[in-house]
Amino acid sequence: MKTKETAMQRDQNDVAPKARRLKDASRVSGLSTAYFYKLEKLGKLKMVRVGGRTLVPESELNRLLQISSGGEAA
Repeated sequence: MKTKETAMQRDQNDVAPKARRLKDASRVSGLSTAYFYKLEKLGKLKMVRVGGRTLVPESELNRLLQISSGGEAA
């Protein structure tokens, strides 16, 4: 039996994340969480803390991956 998708679920599926949890950012990038903390300490990466979660803004993650793949930073 197929369930109907609500308008809210469709909207959530169409929206790209603005930030990822540190663990998810680590998984998609292949970099360790310790490396993310090191980059933050060095001032090379901005992370945000909301409640008990550490988030990596998607723009920062994209910039980091662009740098690591040989592209220029914006």
